[in-house]
Amino acid sequence: MPDFVQLFTRHAFAAIALTMVLGDWNSAALAIDVELTDLTGKAQQGELISVDDEAVSVSIASTPLGFELSNILKLQFLNAQNLPVKATSANDSIELRLSDGSTLNASDIAGQNDQWQISGFDPLANITLPNNAIVSAKLKSLPSSAFESWNQAIDSERTYDSLAILRDDQLDFLNGAILSIDDSAIAFEFDGQTIPAPRAKVVGAIWFRRESRTVRSAPTLVLKNDSRLLCKAIQCKSSSADGGFTIETLGGLKMELASDQVAMIDYASANMRWLDQVEVLESSCVDMLGVTDKLPIRRSLLAPRFVEADQPNASSSSKLPSKNLTFNVPGRIVLRVPEGYRQLETTIQRNKEASLLAPIQIKIAVDGKIVWEKELSGDTMKVEVKVDVEANKRLEIAVDSKSQFHVGTQTTFAQPRLLR
Repeated sequence: MPDFVQLFTRHAFAAIALTMVLGDWNSAALAIDVELTDLTGKAQQGELISVDDEAVSVSIASTPLGFELSNILKLQFLNAQNLPVKATSANDSIELRLSDGSTLNASDIAGQNDQWQISGFDPLANITLPNNAIVSAKLKSLPSSAFESWNQAIDSERTYDSLAILRDDQLDFLNGAILSIDDSAIAFEFDGQTIPAPRAKVVGAIWFRRESRTVRSAPTLVLKNDSRLLCKAIQCKSSSADGGFTIETLGGLKMELASDQVAMIDYASANMRWLDQVEVLESSCVDMLGVTDKLPIRRSLLAPRFVEADQPNASSSSKLPSKNLTFNVPGRIVLRVPEGYRQLETTIQRNKEASLLAPIQIKIAVDGKIVWEKELSGDTMKVEVKVDVEANKRLEIAVDSKSQFHVGTQTTFAQPRLLR
């Protein structure tokens, strides 16, 4: 490239960067349209200016605004090409769980027991991962009947590697050591012998791990192939040539990504935790005679439980990954507040279409001390709740009623969450 062209290019990008700082940059070629949702649920659309370890800057109605990361729920990229789609078909995609909590969707894995080559997925192309970076590789899609046993296996502490074989829609696990993987077979040490397990017969591989998998708190970069990378650093400036991202995952993997490969940055896990992800210590309901019901089958049906939140107007990419806490009859649930969390937020809702709504009493206690209580009449449909809690303490939520046979007492705690 001639020197004058290089000089012109450098000055051109310097001018662009300066214009961005002044808030007057509106070029459609480099514009990155985003929707920023804060912790209150308020969503605002604009053009991305920058992302760093402290804040997200967005130009909204031509006004540059900065948002602290601690106040952001998610940053969604609105460009049509950024909608999250699988890089490969469901039958070909390999789902990799990493030890730092990240998930990668790939089309192939190969290598030996000290290094694994991951290839064939957009946008990460080919990368190499050490043995201790991978928790599991789901090589084929699983029937719904096998999901629970697969998830239990990958979440548990293990002293050996395992291969998962599908028989009659149920998983069997072969325990030993994974030596190598190629296109046709997995070399597996079993009972002192090395056997070549045909890849066509294996639906999943799980690697030895010293600790059970835990929920990690970090911003999650969601790629358009639905890979999810837990990051300790995310940097982006839309004034760069492609508005690209530089990231480092919790596991130390460093990558550079073009902005059109990113679907969303989910800050929720760094700033909050959905209550359904918290350890439940007790859960019980009261029967029609006012006696605490401890029968396991009945308790599973009537005791407070978490159910999928109904989000009829949300697209698949914008749905919040939360579950509602539902009380079908009066009862109580006790959870342990994890380290680092200080506040409970939720919205109490009643069923507007119910033929009868009875008065109910709601109490929230921390280590036995009531910190919030309210009686809701049959006319009260919604109540916002913000309660201070303490880490490592028992959080108790109780619903009570004097209604005969508990008619009209169903209560929902919508999107309950703990904030840092």
